[in-house]
Amino acid sequence: MTIQYRGHSVIDQERRMIGTIDDVLYDAEGSPTWAIVDVGLLRASHFVPIEVGYTADDGAFVVPFDKQTVTSAPKADRSHTIDPATETELRQYYGIRDEHDAN
Repeated sequence: MTIQYRGHSVIDQERRMIGTIDDVLYDAEGSPTWAIVDVGLLRASHFVPIEVGYTADDGAFVVPFDKQTVTSAPKADRSHTIDPATETELRQYYGIRDEHDAN
């Protein structure tokens, strides 16, 4: 079953609104990796890692970050693409180990 993310609300663990998923980036195998989250009027969209969140029963995507953390993350440009350097920066920012790191 494929999970549809676009258009769903992004909330923190206290159910406070962060934004709405505007787009999703996928890896070479077709797995979702990064959500592009629109955090509000006149604010830039930001990358949020899919792997640390989950979809609640009501369809909202729940992440372990508050809105301030997301809005302080590197911004997504209009093309909604990500280069390796930006992905490394995002993984470090969100405290996510790269799957290629040694255990």
